[in-house]
Amino acid sequence: MPCICRNHRRLLRSSRRLLGNRRSRTGRPLAKGVLRTNHPSKRMADPLEIAKLAVYLASDDSVCAVGADFLIDGGVTAISGVGA
Repeated sequence: MPCICRNHRRLLRSSRRLLGNRRSRTGRPLAKGVLRTNHPSKRMADPLEIAKLAVYLASDDSVCAVGADFLIDGGVTAISGVGA
């Protein structure tokens, strides 16, 4: 069974360390802004984009995508060297 891996949760946790673990109303938008600025695609994945991948994986078109992990992280893994 294929697996969809989205990465923004880990990024938000990392941003808390960068921003001093702020939990105020301004902390979260500020963290997202920092992440977008340093993010290869300059944005987070839209839920619809993730849903489209799920629809594809549930369809007969993905019959050969067995046991694969599909990363939806906008290129963060590619530039971070994870798995290299």
